[in-house]
Amino acid sequence: MSVQHTNFNAGSNAELICTSNSIKSIPIQWEWYHNSKRLSTNNDRYLIHNLTRKHMGMYQCCYIPTSSDSNACCAQTQVHVISKSCFSSFNDS
Repeated sequence: MSVQHTNFNAGSNAELICTSNSIKSIPIQWEWYHNSKRLSTNNDRYLIHNLTRKHMGMYQCCYIPTSSDSNACCAQTQVHVISKSCFSSFNDS
């Protein structure tokens, strides 16, 4: 999984990208999970708009090859959403 950083400001957008080093000719189905709950997307990217605290947690992407010759593989990352008010209180000191 490719994520530039895992700490995001509230209200910003985040794009999570999954990549596979498997042979490109093998068809792949992608599955995404947030805190173990299946998300309704099936491509290699997951975009989150207007981040809030409800988006915090563990994100996992899995690629499921449609060929029985290959194994499924998953990657995960933790996403943290930081309130904008936290930054203003530090700047005021």
